[in-house]
Amino acid sequence: MSGRITGSRIALVVHPDVACLSKYQSALAVNGFLPVVARDLATALLAMTQHHFVLGIIGCEISEPGDGWLLAGVFHMAFPGSKVAVLTFEADMFTYVKAVNTGVEQMFPQSKPADSVVSELARNVTG
Repeated sequence: MSGRITGSRIALVVHPDVACLSKYQSALAVNGFLPVVARDLATALLAMTQHHFVLGIIGCEISEPGDGWLLAGVFHMAFPGSKVAVLTFEADMFTYVKAVNTGVEQMFPQSKPADSVVSELARNVTG
């Protein structure tokens, strides 16, 4: 038996801040998702081998500046039919270029409330 959860809308949230993860975990559960949380790249990558995600919410910086963008690109490649969003510090032209290059469909400021982010994303997620 693999431990893989099937038949659920599973969402991955990756962020180094425990309080942020907790807010997203609650907001996702309220919106009908089974949240899986990770504070680092290794845990996030392991989770990606264990579940089929329909949604990814990833902080732009997990351990190093910009590493969240790389993880978002991997998420997009691993789950091409899924939605992936990045929580950013600021949205300048360089940020938009990173979004396009990694397949990120939506960006949100890290200051936006988790329930608002999740409710907006939940409208566009199938599965």
